[in-house]
Amino acid sequence: MFWSHVLVAILLSHHPSTADNEQLAQTVAQILLQHFVHPFEAVQIDQAISNQAAAFHRQQDLIDTILRMLGGRLVVRRYSTRPTIVEPYFFHLIFVDGDEALTRLLAERNIINYETSGLYLLVISEPEPPDQSIDSVLAHLWNLHLVNANVIFNRNGHVLVYTYFPFREGHCEHIKPELLFNLTTLQENFTRPTFYCNRLRNFHGCALLGGTFEAKPYTIYRSTTSNATLQVGGFEGDLMQVLARQLNFSLSWKNAPGQWGFARPLGNSTGLMKMAQEEDVDFAIVYKKMYFISLSPHVYHQCVVLFDDNSRGMNR
Repeated sequence: MFWSHVLVAILLSHHPSTADNEQLAQTVAQILLQHFVHPFEAVQIDQAISNQAAAFHRQQDLIDTILRMLGGRLVVRRYSTRPTIVEPYFFHLIFVDGDEALTRLLAERNIINYETSGLYLLVISEPEPPDQSIDSVLAHLWNLHLVNANVIFNRNGHVLVYTYFPFREGHCEHIKPELLFNLTTLQENFTRPTFYCNRLRNFHGCALLGGTFEAKPYTIYRSTTSNATLQVGGFEGDLMQVLARQLNFSLSWKNAPGQWGFARPLGNSTGLMKMAQEEDVDFAIVYKKMYFISLSPHVYHQCVVLFDDNSRGMNR
């Protein structure tokens, strides 16, 4: 349902002291050098403010300080409104001065540019963000199914990094901010957390709903004692049972009327494509292809070919 990619943290700043700003910039630079270095991938930088000139200058000073600290050890690229994009960026560093700026930025951007398996670091450039602002930022990330994301900011002179884990024991798709890093605590204990890890290795028994239609031998409907319960076997149905056991999620199915259907603009698609696009199901699997629907509103473009003589197997 949600495969791993890393998110750049959000920094918030009112009028931080030089020392606070330096600490924030240094922590961001360290996270980038620890997790965002790649020989062939650039880090995409994007930014937004809530229409305040002073906030813009503070944010830009922070960005310049971080770039100076990186010293050319990372390839960075500013966000571009290119008419076409070959492949979404994997590494994202996003600066906003609050949740309102993030809301506007996401409304202006093409969500196809956000690779759901990528890493995201969101930096809130204004200090002392309220708790509800952090809640709103993480909710935005979850709505886009950006799981590998951290939010970083200054509060009371401390550099804090928050994140969320959508699947925990007894909590399914429960978006609760969790403190991942406190620079002051780190200086006392000398233990640095792992900022980006596989947060979907264990779904803790949470339920996932799959969409499909019968296409033997890939998917075969099996009779059950309850007419309301659909059981799916065949090559791919059995494979999903194995995956459910491996990742610890419960599995149920929904039949797709009209089989494949047609992928059209939102609200006009049909069949399985409609279920995928409107996220009526968490994933879809049938007839040589598996679609992990809820990774993205446009995930039906990103398929895993399971059984195809011309494919190289599972390439995602």
